[in-house]
Amino acid sequence: MSFDLPDDLMGLLKALRQDNERVRLHATRALWQRWYAEAGPEAERQLLAGTASMEQQRFAEAEQEFSQLIQQHPDFAEAYNKRATLHYICHRYDRSLRDCHRVVELNPHHFGAWHGMGLCYFALDRYPEALPAFRRALEIQPFAQINQAMSLECLVRMS
Repeated sequence: MSFDLPDDLMGLLKALRQDNERVRLHATRALWQRWYAEAGPEAERQLLAGTASMEQQRFAEAEQEFSQLIQQHPDFAEAYNKRATLHYICHRYDRSLRDCHRVVELNPHHFGAWHGMGLCYFALDRYPEALPAFRRALEIQPFAQINQAMSLECLVRMS
């Protein structure tokens, strides 16, 4: 089945709010593709190489790739997002938070960074700060069950 998704950012973000799960899935993929490609094909290649290193648990190599990419393209939000993911995996939550905050400065619609920010605050037992991050992710992607669940978990832990 083919979907005619809008090419513009606001159209894709609006599609995340549709009742049709397939439309939401396709919009999510289109946004990720757009974010990966923002700094051009060479930067995307480097991003994918760093991601592969991270997935193979070559964390120092992945961090070097992402940091180099950030140095070359300081406005490339997805490079910060990947480095934030790496820091989170390595339990360096404060460093991950710094990168997540930079991502949302560059791209306030980045639901992945808002979710990551919530996860970091949650891991640090900072539930009053985690909750608004999960809620912001839900404003962008309201059907994301993980953010619904994490929001409820924050409320439980705060009570």
